[in-house]
Parts: sequence; C-alpha cells; structure tokens
Amino acid sequence: MVKIKLLELTENLVSYKYFPEDSKEYGIVSLDRKTGEKSVKKVAEKYSSSYAAHVICRMEEYLENEKFPETDIVAWY
Repeated sequence: MVKIKLLELTENLVSYKYFPEDSKEYGIVSLDRKTGEKSVKKVAEKYSSSYAAHVICRMEEYLENEKFPETDIVAWY
C-alpha cells in the first residue's frame, strides 16, 4: 500500500509525493501531461522502486481521465 498526496499540478506537469506503507519517509514522482514522460524525482530510500511504479501507473489513469485528486491510496496484492 502507498498513500499519495498531490504536490504540484500545472498545465504541463503533475507531481505527487508518495508514502510507502504509511511511512513518514516519502518519494516524489512526476508525469509530463503533454508527453507522458515519467520521472522519479526522489526515491523513498528504504523501499523498493515498485512503490513509485504503482504511483506512476495511477497517475497515468489520472491523466487519461483528467482528474487529479489531492490524496489517494494505491493498494495491490
């Protein structure tokens, strides 16, 4: 599970902070709204990169729907 919080939303870019497993440690991921280019700006050091990957997948869904919530939770099994 990873909690996400909107950090920045502009015409060209959306960025979210992500908090793996309810940790205080966080990472930051961004998505270019025009090109779809993804980037990890800050890694949550003690956690696997799969957390950032799950958040990026969710951000792509947001982009497709043009809806960017302030907060969300991504869970998987």
